[in-house]
Amino acid sequence: MLSGVVIKAGIYSMSRGLFAIFSPTIFDYGTILMVFGVVTITVANIMALMQRDIKRLLAYSSIVNIGYILTGLGIGGYVLVHYSETAPEAAMSVAVFAIGGALFHTLNHAIGKGLLFLCSGCFVHEAGTRDIAELEGIGRKMLFSGTSFTIGLLALAGVPPLSGFWSKLFIILAGFSIPDDGFLKLISIIMVINSIFAASYYLWLLQRIMLKTPKSIGDKVAEAPFTMVLPVVLLAIACVVIGIWPGAIIRIATEATKVLLGGW
Repeated sequence: MLSGVVIKAGIYSMSRGLFAIFSPTIFDYGTILMVFGVVTITVANIMALMQRDIKRLLAYSSIVNIGYILTGLGIGGYVLVHYSETAPEAAMSVAVFAIGGALFHTLNHAIGKGLLFLCSGCFVHEAGTRDIAELEGIGRKMLFSGTSFTIGLLALAGVPPLSGFWSKLFIILAGFSIPDDGFLKLISIIMVINSIFAASYYLWLLQRIMLKTPKSIGDKVAEAPFTMVLPVVLLAIACVVIGIWPGAIIRIATEATKVLLGGW
C-alpha cells in the first residue's frame, strides 16, 4: 500500500499545487522538477542494484518510478514556459503528452508495484526469508505467484505490450519532441540510460526468482493460499489488459491533464 498507493499522494499534491496555483507559462518549476527527477532516478537505480533484500530492492525501484513521473511533469511545465509564446499549440500538445504520460505511469506503477510487493509477500510467507539468494528458483515452485511476478517485472521494465511500456514511452518521446532543445534532450537521454539500467536489474531479479534451480528452502514451499494468490493474478491481468488496450486509460489521463492545465 505504501509503494503502490500512498507515495502517489505526493505526486497528486505536487501536480495540483504547482499547476493550479502557479502558472506553468510563467514560473519555470519544470526545470527544477526535471533535474530532481533524473537525480532521483539515477541515485535510486544505483541503490536498487546494491540490494539483496527483495522488498528493499522493490522499494528503491519505487523511488525510480516516482522520478520518471516527476520528470514527466517537469517536461510539461518546462515546455509551456519556454515555448508557449513562440509555438503555443505545439507547446500545449507536448505538455499534455508529457503530463498525460506521467499520470498514466502513476496508475501503471500503482498496479505493477502493488503486484510485485504482494508477490514478494507470497514468497516470504512460504519461504520465511526476504534474502534474494535464498529465494532463488522459488517462482518455479509457486506457479501463479511466480508467473504474476514475472508479468509485474516485465511491465515495470517497460517491455511491450505490457502497461508500463506505454507510459514510459510517452514521457521519453515528449522529452525528445523538441530536438533543438539541448537541455531537454540531455534529460531524455539520461532517462533512457536509466530505463536500460533499471531493466537490467529487473531481468536479473527475474532470472534469480524464476530461472535458477531452487535451493533447499525452495523444495519445502508450495503455492501461497488462494486469498493471497487471487489479488496478484488480478493485478497481473490488469497489467496485460491495460498494455494491450491502453486507449481508455490514455483518454482519461489526457482529460485529467487538460483539467490540470485548464486554468492557463
